[in-house]
Amino acid sequence: MYKFDDEYISTALAHYGSTRGALKVHAWLTLPTMEVIDPTLATSIALVQNKPNGLGGVIAGKADDLQGFSYRPMLIGMDFLVRTGGMVVA
Repeated sequence: MYKFDDEYISTALAHYGSTRGALKVHAWLTLPTMEVIDPTLATSIALVQNKPNGLGGVIAGKADDLQGFSYRPMLIGMDFLVRTGGMVVA
């Protein structure tokens, strides 16, 4: 669903500040205990698969224990968003 790899990161950074709202990324919260809280992926999957019972679902648990997919952090913090224009800091 989300193609976010080193090439995407390099391309987005090469076009510094030009993405403004066009970043195709998926983000989740990882706690210091390595537990993941993802309030959007279940709904995205439900929409793509036309399964209304999955709308509004939240995926939560230890990253290594989650079944069917994996969470692999590619970026940490907000620097990428700021540098690509995905987030403006005043």
